Amino acid sequence: MECEIYNQVLGQKLMIKDYITETFATDGNPKGNYFLLKLDGLGEVQADRHTMDAHGDGSIYINSNLAERELQIELVILADESKNMEELRREISKIVNPKAGLLELRYKEEQKTYRINVASDHVPTFTTEDYLGKKRQRVTLTLVASDPFWYAENSEVHYLSNWQPNLEWELEFPLTENKDLGIELETFLKDGLVTLENDGDEFTGAIFLLSASSDVLNPEIIRIMPDGSSTQKMKLLTSMKAGDRIRISTISGQKRVEKWSDDRQKWLNIFNTLTMDSTFIQLDVGENYLRSTAATHSDQLEIKVQYESRYVGV
Repeated sequence: MECEIYNQVLGQKLMIKDYITETFATDGNPKGNYFLLKLDGLGEVQADRHTMDAHGDGSIYINSNLAERELQIELVILADESKNMEELRREISKIVNPKAGLLELRYKEEQKTYRINVASDHVPTFTTEDYLGKKRQRVTLTLVASDPFWYAENSEVHYLSNWQPNLEWELEFPLTENKDLGIELETFLKDGLVTLENDGDEFTGAIFLLSASSDVLNPEIIRIMPDGSSTQKMKLLTSMKAGDRIRISTISGQKRVEKWSDDRQKWLNIFNTLTMDSTFIQLDVGENYLRSTAATHSDQLEIKVQYESRYVGV
């Protein structure tokens, strides 16, 4: 078990190794300066339940919202020949600075790494009992995550493609007039579905990047619901030419529809092109079935989907 705190403003990170693991691995001579003693808050988050009057016994459950996540880290600083205790205390105070805004905390357990954005609740607390000295110092950090979910280390990236690999290798020499023989690399499927799996604990939004390799009219992304009886869609009433890019974000608090402008070198708002009956598609826990289409030349449209699974505890 180990963790890493990254200060984006400074571009610096604090590596905190597991003290017991490192001690055993080095025969009692741990290498490094910061060692984890205790980490609380991996799963403990209060949930606020919303209910309504049942006009009888009990109540009717509506939903639950998670409160902020508080994480407390206890660690020990070990000074060595490269850095003295004063330098190490200054370093940790500089990186875990409440005035630095959001920090990224990464937590690693065996082969799995999770991350969460946090803010420091106070300047690091240096314990004055037992561990105050020139070589060893105990420290407490309190971090608060406004977004209580843990996220996978890396985003999931997939493509909505109606092109199905279909490799055939029946090439004859000399070449014959039979057009059925030859190399067929891909087949275009008008109704091809792509499965996106969300292995998290809660639904999540996504970023859809649409790229056109030729003229495309009214691009559309469709989600087929698991029971197959209904759909959700995001349809844009706009045209795209070769090289055009459109970005749709369905992430909570970041929902937008934008088109890249080469002239102005920035993303421009085209929210008004989204049809009134469109829905900002969310990916439910488990398998999600999506496909893309367009009024014209849907085979010239590539859609990259990027999303992050969210976990209530790790």
